[in-house]
Amino acid sequence: RSCFIAGEGRKAITADYSGCELRILADMSQDDEFLRAFRNNEDLHSLVATMMFKVPVSKDENKELRQAAKAINFGLAYGMSSKGLAAQIGCPDEEAEDLLEKYFEGFPKIASFLEQSGRLAVSRGYSTTIGGRRRWFDISDVDQDRRARGSIERKGKNSPIQGTNADMIKLALFRLREELHARDVDAALVNTVHDEIVVECEESIALEVQELVEKVMRAAGEYYVKSVPVDVESAIADCWSK
Repeated sequence: RSCFIAGEGRKAITADYSGCELRILADMSQDDEFLRAFRNNEDLHSLVATMMFKVPVSKDENKELRQAAKAINFGLAYGMSSKGLAAQIGCPDEEAEDLLEKYFEGFPKIASFLEQSGRLAVSRGYSTTIGGRRRWFDISDVDQDRRARGSIERKGKNSPIQGTNADMIKLALFRLREELHARDVDAALVNTVHDEIVVECEESIALEVQELVEKVMRAAGEYYVKSVPVDVESAIADCWSK
């Protein structure tokens, strides 16, 4: 990232959505604990770990348990299996299966949403984002090929979450470009990756542009995600930063 440097007398503003996949998962599943955690600005990973392992967990206490919960939280948003979890946190497959079982026992609405999303992808041949955008699947072999069925189920769980994230960033990019043109300021979009936007601007207006970027990104996120607040983190630097 440090290779991408703003011009002389200019700054790079890097902004991304914070925990966006999990906020989308909370909104789509309507899981009570996830909704409460985001509405109260609690540490979701610590909350999940505490519920799973029945011991106090925080960023300072039982940190390894929080890390395991974090891996599961984000892994599920990407359609991760028990084998994938085992590889990520370095444990036997059986232990990873037990962890996922504990997770779904503690958050049944998450489990129900993911299972339903996988089944619908197989039965309908597509998944749908909150915004209504569809990802189509070839379901011609699902009755004969278990691997094909499993692959579509995983994609069906993942695509509504990642696809909604993509919807948000596309809307934010469009609105931000319109705002920058309307204000006629010396600033322009220069990059975007996943749920992150990079804007370059004249140094003297960096704070103003930073506030605008955050405002537009939050509004774009809240256009789709209604149940929990959408958070944006940003930084002003001489280069593309994180």
